[in-house]
Amino acid sequence: MLNSTIYNIGKELKMEEETKLKEKKTQVIDDSNIKFHVWDITNDGTDLKDLPLDTRQKALKRLDFSNRITETDRKIVKGNEIESAIKWASNLKDSEGAVIKDIDAKYTYGESSNSWIKFRHLTPINVQVIKTIPKERNLFNYLVGVPATKKFLNPKYIENNLLILGHTFNSKDKYNPGDKINILVEEVWRHEDPDGIHYSIHKPRVGDKVDKLSTIDYLEDIVTSIGVSIKHSVIDNSEVLELDENIDYIELKDAEGKEISPRDFPNLMQEIFRKSIGKSYRYVLQWHYRGHAITEEDRKKYSIPEKYKWWMKSLHTDSRFDNNSDLLMGITLLSPTSTDKDVPDLVNQDMKNVRAVLKLPQPKEWIDYEGIRHLGEAGTTANAPAILVIVGKGKYTPLEIEDHKLIVAFSSDEGKVNLNIIKKADKEGIYIDRIPDENLKKLPQKVSFHIAHIGDRYLILVDGLKNSKL
Repeated sequence: MLNSTIYNIGKELKMEEETKLKEKKTQVIDDSNIKFHVWDITNDGTDLKDLPLDTRQKALKRLDFSNRITETDRKIVKGNEIESAIKWASNLKDSEGAVIKDIDAKYTYGESSNSWIKFRHLTPINVQVIKTIPKERNLFNYLVGVPATKKFLNPKYIENNLLILGHTFNSKDKYNPGDKINILVEEVWRHEDPDGIHYSIHKPRVGDKVDKLSTIDYLEDIVTSIGVSIKHSVIDNSEVLELDENIDYIELKDAEGKEISPRDFPNLMQEIFRKSIGKSYRYVLQWHYRGHAITEEDRKKYSIPEKYKWWMKSLHTDSRFDNNSDLLMGITLLSPTSTDKDVPDLVNQDMKNVRAVLKLPQPKEWIDYEGIRHLGEAGTTANAPAILVIVGKGKYTPLEIEDHKLIVAFSSDEGKVNLNIIKKADKEGIYIDRIPDENLKKLPQKVSFHIAHIGDRYLILVDGLKNSKL
């Protein structure tokens, strides 16, 4: 990348005057300082997305900007100028970091482009170690928190007068419970449910010891500036809670605090779909690759080149269903179960007796996600990244709901699989020896999902229904 453009990452909708929480209520929001920041353009009456960035920038300059609609700061740099430009962008007021764009590249949507690189600005938080968790290779993971000084906080996340924020990334530095340390995070999320508010930290890196701890007000400032606010909901009188502060999916517990399992299928997923009978919503199928760090034994035995660090050996298909609730429903289809090319892929137009398990509800954003999940992020293993590739999508319509049974109509989209994600993973040292077909998958016109009782276990069996006209 010889010529690049460095952008300041700013919120497209930015409020400079921050609001404060008071007893679970916020002040009236003043929108007088909201600004819309523009950093690229794909259409000015003609389609610009396939033109190079420098041409799009010229089109951007022709727009009429105002004090409420502004053009994002940028610099054109070469070679060793990039590092100083990243620092410049990251240090601008309210910056979230920087984006490097190849000046000759066309515009691409999503996270699959090899022409964009994002550098997130890290925000410091001073926390107290609640628990020290030893890990392999003399590493340590820390459960951390800050003083619980506000009345609106969720008591379920308070321990010894500390509000639990979550676990840090693994670190070589050894700290003990009670130690005050600095961490660097990309984001802080605020979570609100009927019992109050708590906060979670995302991609927290461990730093040095400190003398003072950060406050709840400071966390709220970070949420307002570079964070996310989530309001959790209730499904069938079952409280929706976060499974782990560093994992982006949701755990369901009943009124007694017991985790909901697949045996609750009739009371959970079926009730969601019952409210949607006859209505069409989006679905997606994602190949979910997971694996392990490549050992020297692997490298020698399978002649794996030195450029690869991780091997994606585990594979399954995640199906996610949009609906009329605040969360995605989902089922993990246990096929194919390996990246071994001899293991059949049973998820197709003739699918029969495909085993599956109920997924935990997830944020709506997952229905469009495809890309690389790096170490410590949701969907990864302990020592390797993960890859998600959309291999099928379209619309579904719930048709029939019976006890332990759901019949759904599918209309599959035509199109190509985005194999650029596999290419990007290869460049990052991720070895993948099974690649999806280039065409998006087609599902049967009708599919039956039902619970099978096998001993004390519960599995979902998925069958295509033949000879069934819609």
